[in-house]
Order: sequence, then C-alpha cells, then structure tokens
Amino acid sequence: MERVAKKTSAFAVVMAMAVLAVMATTSTAQRTGQDFVNAHNDARAAVGVGPVSWDTKLADFAQSYANTRKGDCSMTHSNNGVYG
Repeated sequence: MERVAKKTSAFAVVMAMAVLAVMATTSTAQRTGQDFVNAHNDARAAVGVGPVSWDTKLADFAQSYANTRKGDCSMTHSNNGVYG
C-alpha cells in the first residue's frame, strides 16, 4: 500500500510541474493588439515585407461581427462595403 502512495505522490508532483510549465509558456502570450502587431512585424521584417499597424476601428468592427456570429459560428461574410 505504501508503494501505491509513493507512486501517487510522484504522479502528483509530475503533474504539478507540468501545469507550472504550461503556465510559464502561456504567460508570454500576446496581451494587446500592439503585442500581436509587433510579433507579426518581426516575422514580416525577416522576409523583407513592410510592417503593418493596428487599426482600432477595424478591430472594433471585427469584434462586433464576431459577437454576431458566436451563436451559429457561420463563416458568413459581413457584406460590409469597407471591410468586405
């Protein structure tokens, strides 16, 4: 019985370490639109393509449209003349 307890404890320690490792890597995720743009522009610069910039108006439109689609997840174009 003691052997089972040791295995259970060892498993718990390994799982705790795995959770901590996952938390450490997800803490480096993008936090703002600008974080995303910076990472994207780094990749673009690496292949010689010009930078992009964050557009708050576009981001607001995209979020609003996503909110209208979250009920059905339909991949439907917005038919908005400005953004397509």
